[in-house]
Amino acid sequence: MHNTHNGELPGHVRFGDSPEPGTDPWAKARAKEAAEAKARKERKEKAEAAAAETKRELEESEQNV
Repeated sequence: MHNTHNGELPGHVRFGDSPEPGTDPWAKARAKEAAEAKARKERKEKAEAAAAETKRELEESEQNV
């Protein structure tokens, strides 16, 4: 048994070398990144809304003093 010219053993399959057309080895990674980005965006919007609410409450309490 001999190595190929790239140093792999015969039958070695590299990541992304799929015999099936139309398969995407990065689909899971992209889906995970998209879900994390969406969660990050939602947390940021929630934090900004809470900060705006706190600021509004502070301004109202200063007016009532």
